[in-house]
Order: sequence, then structure tokens, then C-alpha cells
Amino acid sequence: MPRRRNTVLAIADSARTIKSHDGSLSFVLRRKARGVQLERKENVDEDSVNGYVSLVTVFETVQQLQDFSEADDARYRYPLVFQQLRREADELFGLAP
Repeated sequence: MPRRRNTVLAIADSARTIKSHDGSLSFVLRRKARGVQLERKENVDEDSVNGYVSLVTVFETVQQLQDFSEADDARYRYPLVFQQLRREADELFGLAP
């Protein structure tokens, strides 16, 4: 019987971090047994608020993750970040060439 521990270690090693050039937007992608976990973190620096907003979710298909990222208005400010996000997601879902 295969050791589950090896699978967990392989999954843990798959974390990918993508950051914008100014550091205000970042994504962390991790391969999970049921799909890919995405953590989106954006710094907020406005008059009354100084901090960040974080969202963590799991996508079971690459299409779900693509739909999520295409609905994110930050893709206009950081097009290179979203291109990298798409490449990394494809690779984690096993779709990269």
C-alpha cells in the first residue's frame, strides 16, 4: 500500500507565489487533493483603512479558476500577474505543455 505521507509532501511542495511589481497584489497557489487552492491578497491603503484583504478558496477545475480571475478587475492593473497566474494554474492542474 502506498504511503500517504509521500503524497502529502508532494502536494505541500507545490506552493507557487506570484506578486505584482509593487507588492500590492499577490497570489499563492497550492495543489490539493481536490484541486488547486488559491490565496489572493491585496493591500489596501486608503484614507481610513490601511491593511489587506485576503481570500482563500479551492477550485476543482482550471475553468473555475480562470472564470474567477477573469472577473477580477485587478487584471487590468496587473496583466502580467494574471498571465503568470494562468500559466501556474495550468501547470498545477496538469495542463501545461
